[in-house]
Amino acid sequence: MRSRFVLLSGLALAGAIAAWGCNAVLGLGDYQVRADGGTTPVNCNVDLSTQCYPCAPGNDPQFLNACTGATCVSFDPKRVTGLLPDGGLPPYPKLVPPDAGPVDAATEGGPVDAGADAASDAAAPATCANVKVGTPVVYVTGTAKPYVQALATALFNDPKPIVLVYKGQSSCVAWDAALNGTVLTGPASYWPGTTTETTCAIPPGGVIADVSISDIFASSCTALPNGLPKDVGDFFGPAQAMTFIVPKASAERSISAQAAYFVYGFGAQSGIAPWTDPTNIFRLDDTSGTQRIIAAGIGVPASEWKGTNLNFSSKLSAALTTAPPQAIGIFSVVNITDALRQQIHVLAYRHYGQTCAVYPDSAETSRDKSNVRDGHYTLWGPLHLSSRLDTTSGFVKSADAKRVVNYFTGITPPPSGLDLIETEALNNLVPQCAMKVTRSSEMGPLSPFNAQNACGCYFEQKATGTTLCTKCTTSSQCPSSAPACSFGYCETQ
Repeated sequence: MRSRFVLLSGLALAGAIAAWGCNAVLGLGDYQVRADGGTTPVNCNVDLSTQCYPCAPGNDPQFLNACTGATCVSFDPKRVTGLLPDGGLPPYPKLVPPDAGPVDAATEGGPVDAGADAASDAAAPATCANVKVGTPVVYVTGTAKPYVQALATALFNDPKPIVLVYKGQSSCVAWDAALNGTVLTGPASYWPGTTTETTCAIPPGGVIADVSISDIFASSCTALPNGLPKDVGDFFGPAQAMTFIVPKASAERSISAQAAYFVYGFGAQSGIAPWTDPTNIFRLDDTSGTQRIIAAGIGVPASEWKGTNLNFSSKLSAALTTAPPQAIGIFSVVNITDALRQQIHVLAYRHYGQTCAVYPDSAETSRDKSNVRDGHYTLWGPLHLSSRLDTTSGFVKSADAKRVVNYFTGITPPPSGLDLIETEALNNLVPQCAMKVTRSSEMGPLSPFNAQNACGCYFEQKATGTTLCTKCTTSSQCPSSAPACSFGYCETQ
């Protein structure tokens, strides 16, 4: 079986096969699996500027350029005209004064940003601590609202119920709550066993969050020369991708890291047509996790971004859908609803050292997140669930908060009737059990990752409605190439 990049040039979506396609190798180092079950030596020493990597990848250049069946979209490097004579990037002009912009508490709050703060002027009908008398309350603040809503709904009527109260905040504000115990005040949301969001009032004087959820590592928000404090834990939840988006009428289908460096580092002087009008170069607030992950990827700090600061995602999406074709913006893929997909294009992204621009998914219209899962698409990071630790045991201090963290991270199976993998798949998140790569710092080096209870096939089926994996009930039904029966499918773990 040959697995190749399908190369698309501009709008020519008919796609010729890329000249540097090569045999796919399934994690066997220098050997390729044959149809008869034998192996054939493969030359792994290839020129990655002209060929895809045919062996099991182990570092970023190999992951980014590994052979794949995903769609490859061309981005003409000649469009980037401002490089130094040696091909390097010139320094971006510093903002004076820095364009910090106002902080909005619901930057990434949830499907697009309608978080608890959307109802901030409404009268709270009850105090959050008393919405279900005798039931423990766990206060959660930060991002990923659809994810929180699903668990909150299930936990409300669980045999061991928890009232999960959510306060939408941007990533860095959420980390501030975790690191410094900054109190939550005002209105918040809970779900009384249904999908109906209900507002409650945080008790007078405020409360300290039990769990904070952020899109980014704490070090992306504040200097931590000695790492996290010993009493603060950082637990990885599902991975989420960040992306560049353009209006539906735009002719653009891809962007490179170099081009994005100029667009957001230079603004009007970017030289990257059609993205030269700062009024149509849309960005988010400096505290946005989306902006900070992309900033780390392209090499322009979030505080130095040029363009129009729309503060949070709901304003950016509203502006982009009515903007002229030459507009561009950034977005978290988790916030791209089916309705929004009809009004925008997600741009394929080509990272530094990568030959092809790729989508987070195998194609723009897919939902499989295959390029995030296998390392071809690099603008992603795990959701971070932080909570106070018992410094003696190293476990989450509060038993109820520990339950919530363990559900979110997949350590504990979710409450009866809740399929968190399906929830993640339908909300453009990737559970850790479906990932094949991991990283330990913001946009840091990729490493191979194999989950003990892999769910890549099950995730794919839930995300797309289909999978080529073999169904199973026991591992004895699985072939040697995918020997483990996990979540009802034969996996390669």
